Amino acid sequence: MPIAPIKVVFIERLWLSKSLGTDVISLQAQDHYVDVKTSLGNELVLIRLSDAIKELGEDNGIQVHRSWWVTKKHMVKEKRIDNKPHLVLS
Repeated sequence: MPIAPIKVVFIERLWLSKSLGTDVISLQAQDHYVDVKTSLGNELVLIRLSDAIKELGEDNGIQVHRSWWVTKKHMVKEKRIDNKPHLVLS
């Protein structure tokens, strides 16, 4: 199944979207904000993590922790360190 393009609705929320681009790598919940990491930097956006995931397209990534979501296209491999799962991102 091909990965759907990132929805413009979410990208418009990025205050500095022109300098951060549209290549979202991950989202991390921080209180009432979500730290959006792109290939060009990161920015805090006032939104719930669940709403951000819906706007980006739930099929585009995986929620790997209650406070983390990563895009599938940036997942390089899974590995175990001290018998704990780790995800390597690009």
